[in-house]
Amino acid sequence: MSESSDKLCQSIKARLIEQFVGYELDTKLPSVRDLAAEFGVAYLTMNGVLNQLEIEGYIKRIPRKGAYLASRERTVSTDMQTGMISKPSTIVFAYPNFFSYATWSRLHFAEEQAVKRGMAMLEFKLNPDTDYSTLCQMVAQRDDVCGVFIIPVPGLISKALIKSLDKMNIPVVLLEPTPDVEQTNHLTSITLDWQQAGYMLAQQLINAGHQQIAYFRHEPNTYSRRIMLMGIKQAVTDHDAKLRILGGSIKPWEDSRESAHQMTMTVLKQGQYTGGIYESMRGIQARSAQPMPWM
Repeated sequence: MSESSDKLCQSIKARLIEQFVGYELDTKLPSVRDLAAEFGVAYLTMNGVLNQLEIEGYIKRIPRKGAYLASRERTVSTDMQTGMISKPSTIVFAYPNFFSYATWSRLHFAEEQAVKRGMAMLEFKLNPDTDYSTLCQMVAQRDDVCGVFIIPVPGLISKALIKSLDKMNIPVVLLEPTPDVEQTNHLTSITLDWQQAGYMLAQQLINAGHQQIAYFRHEPNTYSRRIMLMGIKQAVTDHDAKLRILGGSIKPWEDSRESAHQMTMTVLKQGQYTGGIYESMRGIQARSAQPMPWM
């Protein structure tokens, strides 16, 4: 391939990658002929560009079906090298290895954004016998990690750990309220307004006529959940309702669904509370099928 042809292919590839930012994973791309017409190049030239994108992990090509923006099974934990960056860049996403819809949705979104930008994403699962020193060691042994996202294990974030993460000297984002990050150089904490979220949940039940509300603490205790409970309590106080708090002792990796089921049965037997707020989708999935409003 001549130098001018190579520059043309790299230019087309770069423009396609920019378009990928607006796509969802597994989106079907236009046909080779349509893309060739759009970019004003020969069929063989465009076919070569798509071949490069497939090799680099951006797309997958299925015979007689077409090309699709690559999904997880082809891109997670792989190094991808493109003409836009000098060496592979990897994002590490660390999270507790127990099921959580909130974790899965964040992981999926992070992977989607990494794929669109030609970056690799490495999942680091935190098991019961894993501590953050292993994560720090893994990052130190690689020269391609450009950032780390962490969903912390409840109860394991300390000032000493914050210092250790800061010493990695790369951007670290904690997806949980973490007050001590203000004293660091490389750490950021990103979270929802959990207090307002809790207030709105309780307010919605109260506005629907429920003055007796149960709150099921069936997930491991975290700072964000404590803040959400503050919002719930405030809404109950403001609207002169009543609140009963159940649970609060479950540990990471314990069965939060079974815990939620037991709490729900306790409330239903009493017959006093007409609405409930769970800490996650697992609680809602575990509840009794009796017709009561739950959030």
